[in-house]
Amino acid sequence: MDFKDFGRLDRPPCRYQLKKAMTARHPFKRNMVIRMKGEHQAQAFSLYELCIVVAIIGLLCSMAVRGYAKAREATQREVCVENLEKIHAMKVVWAIEHEAGDGRQPSLADLEPFFGGERFPICPAGGTYVIGKVKDPPSCSAGHKLESFTYSL
Repeated sequence: MDFKDFGRLDRPPCRYQLKKAMTARHPFKRNMVIRMKGEHQAQAFSLYELCIVVAIIGLLCSMAVRGYAKAREATQREVCVENLEKIHAMKVVWAIEHEAGDGRQPSLADLEPFFGGERFPICPAGGTYVIGKVKDPPSCSAGHKLESFTYSL
């Protein structure tokens, strides 16, 4: 293909025609890419760059999961302590109402009417509550403890 094959000369040839004419002059360089001004060649990421990106994403995910686990554990502990405080308050109310001494232990059925129609609290960490005697604080099998325990009748 030569420049005379472009047809009329009153308008400039398009890029495709120019590329074709330039590669036709150099048959041994047919596979060579000739970039015109303003034409961009797409570039791909190297394997090294992709590995670094995957490693950074993995590091960020591990930090996020660790933070999520700590927040979840702290929330479960707080809810469990609140439940223990409710159980303690209901034990004191039961003891006052039934004129029970320090050594008596209410059962679950004894405390249920004091929860106002709600069901007995459940530990969010999967533990079970031990009601215990009136003078002792309630406990949880998951290891949560009632920090500020006050007993008053």
